[in-house]
Amino acid sequence: RFKIAARFNRVLATQLGLRQYATHQLESFPTHLTIPSIHQYRVEIDRSYVSLTLLSSDRSATTDTSLLDGAIGSALIFGEPGSGKSSLTKKLFREGCKRAIAGQPDARLPVYLQLRDLDWQSFPPDRSSARRWLREQIESRVTESAGVHDPTFLLHAYQQEHGLSVMLDGLDEVPATQAQDIAIALGDVVTILRRQSAGTTIVIVTARTQLEAILPGVALDAFENVYELSPFSPADVYAFLRRWPFDGDGLGHAH
Repeated sequence: RFKIAARFNRVLATQLGLRQYATHQLESFPTHLTIPSIHQYRVEIDRSYVSLTLLSSDRSATTDTSLLDGAIGSALIFGEPGSGKSSLTKKLFREGCKRAIAGQPDARLPVYLQLRDLDWQSFPPDRSSARRWLREQIESRVTESAGVHDPTFLLHAYQQEHGLSVMLDGLDEVPATQAQDIAIALGDVVTILRRQSAGTTIVIVTARTQLEAILPGVALDAFENVYELSPFSPADVYAFLRRWPFDGDGLGHAH
């Protein structure tokens, strides 16, 4: 079906390819989060996730779900340890895949990448090579995806038309000696991806709040929106604890 569609109907081919890609990604993507504790609790992402609030520089609030609606554009999100940064990117990626599988008209090509997993020893020292290297790392998440017919075709189609939905997690986990150069390269890549398609409206890079002071202005300026994750309220904490896999009376443990 894909080969026939690719020859006669580009739109149908991209939809089929996106559904293949998203299905495979969702099947292979982690379904649980590990909660650091004595017992190392594991909780289901979809079941335990508590909606987060994002605060802009003027302290106006927006919800995390708006990051998938296409109106926010590129966003850099700061948050303290344990504020839910990694949970946010994982949840959004899973939701992006579900939208693609359901064939929603606003679905984009979802891409998820943990920055700590990259081989930073091979990160080039000059800016031009650095942004090309980082862009290749992001694109390889699609082009090297198994279970997809012609993933390169799929990538190029969404880069130029409907757009990508890129979640990059853990800027605070890259080598400290390279952090500024990496941030500049990220800003360059964000700008390139946004120029390729107006549909590429979500580029999320999470980092701890203390990293904001050392990030170069040229990197921060590349993001249309800079947010800080609002701390959990007592009600949020209570809602989260009720979803933990406690033995016996979960409600009692939450109390």
